[in-house]
Formats: sequence, C-alpha cells, structure tokens
Amino acid sequence: MEQLNNVLTWIFIVEMMIKVIAIGPKKYINDKMNWLDGLVVSLSLVEIFMNAFAEGESGGNLSAFKTIRVFRTFRVLRVIRLLRALHSM
Repeated sequence: MEQLNNVLTWIFIVEMMIKVIAIGPKKYINDKMNWLDGLVVSLSLVEIFMNAFAEGESGGNLSAFKTIRVFRTFRVLRVIRLLRALHSM
C-alpha cells in the first residue's frame, strides 16, 4: 500500500504540473477544483516527508502526523469531479 501511495502521489504531482503548464498558473488558481487537487497533492507530499522523517528518527514518535492520512479521502473527491464532467452521468 505504501508503494501504491507513492506511485499515485507522483502521478498526481505530474498531472498537476502538466495542468499548470498547459493552462497557466492564473487560470489554474481560478478553478476551485484545482484547489482541491493542490491540497491533495500537498498533503500527500507532507505525508511522504513525515514518513521518511519518522523512519530516519531512531526514537522519535510522530504518531500525531498519522492523522494526515485522513486527508487521503479527498482523493475520492477527485474521482467524483471526473464523474461530474461526464455528461452521461
């Protein structure tokens, strides 16, 4: 699951970068759904960095940062956004 999380996070990062380059930063920021995408990517990156930091710490306890995993549910909203774009739905 951890590897899948990392792969999906990198896919979302690349998608976000391509979208920013394609439509420009100003248009990207004007769309509220892009804010959700940016939030999901940012929180995923924070989680990856916190997990890497926790593995590097020998006696550190970062269990408070595991609550960030709750924000993974925002990824479901990305799927809903895609379904909303389909006119047949």
